[in-house]
Amino acid sequence: MTRIRPLGLCFIFFLSAGLMNHVLVIPLLAETGGRDAWLSILLVMPPGLLGLALLYYLIQRLSGSSLPQWTKARYGRAASLLLTVPLLLQLLLILFMTVKDTTNWTEATYLPRTPDLVVALLFMGLCFAAAQFGIGSIAIMAYLLLPFVVILGHFVMGANIRYKDYSFLRPFLEHGMGPVWHGMLYASGGLAEMAVLLLVNHRLSKPFKLWGLLLAGTLVTSLSIGPLIGGYAEFGPAEMMKQRYPSYAQWRLVSVGKYIEHLDFFAIYQWLSGAFVRVSFAMFVIADVTGLKGRKRSFVLLLLSLLLVLAVLLPISDHRFLTMVKEIFIPYTVGSAILVLLAAAGLVFLASRRKKANANE
Repeated sequence: MTRIRPLGLCFIFFLSAGLMNHVLVIPLLAETGGRDAWLSILLVMPPGLLGLALLYYLIQRLSGSSLPQWTKARYGRAASLLLTVPLLLQLLLILFMTVKDTTNWTEATYLPRTPDLVVALLFMGLCFAAAQFGIGSIAIMAYLLLPFVVILGHFVMGANIRYKDYSFLRPFLEHGMGPVWHGMLYASGGLAEMAVLLLVNHRLSKPFKLWGLLLAGTLVTSLSIGPLIGGYAEFGPAEMMKQRYPSYAQWRLVSVGKYIEHLDFFAIYQWLSGAFVRVSFAMFVIADVTGLKGRKRSFVLLLLSLLLVLAVLLPISDHRFLTMVKEIFIPYTVGSAILVLLAAAGLVFLASRRKKANANE
């Protein structure tokens, strides 16, 4: 069984959650939290870090096993399914939302005349191959892709500094704390996805350290702050509310000197890097949880890829898609993560009590 280092899994999460926090979340934060949405991100960190501390506690108690394996060995198959199915549904939603949004964005920006079927087939073919090769290959790709994604992110932030007017962020709390509290739900979406770690804990060569997990969670959550504040500073609140892809719009402002413009093709690299790792990893985890090997595992991955291609072709408008993300995907992701963490903590506590009782006998 292939195992990876915790750092490799962190790189995977940075790319996966980075796409979530840079693409899906920003328009929703702008809609719900307005110009104070950056406060939602800061306020979600304390409870988010407490959740990660609970996640760390569970990882330690699992003793190198995944949550399905540990639960099945101690409480039976039914209990294992009750904890695993919500996370698997979360992964399926991640797959659909990511592939659909990537296809929509591709059509809206740089390949407007290419059929969605062609885009989806090519993209899913690459993701199928990566998932088939396994988590080791996905981690290697994350190692190679993430440094350039980070460099490009800092480049676009610095290149657009001349266009930024941070006075657009004032007045603070113009509409009170209500929008800020509402925005916290969407600010926690990327952090909640880290609950999937319970499904791949057995794939780590050594366990996470608490400080490493908390640092990773802090970085994942803060990924939204830069493009959110930058968008308001560059476009102003009125225009920011109209932007469907604010991070991509910021790339379209970039120029170097008088003669170098149209550098927004770098955004394609950033987006596809995140989408590729995000989809490949989710597909791998789903196949890994089934426990199938060889041709059966390949069949599951192939079937999943074809179903995603067909799902992309469903006649769902972009407005309807955003509504689904806002009302279904992110609320379910956050809610399922909280429920699974609390339920798993309860089972771990009962198992420890049972172990102590048996020892006393």
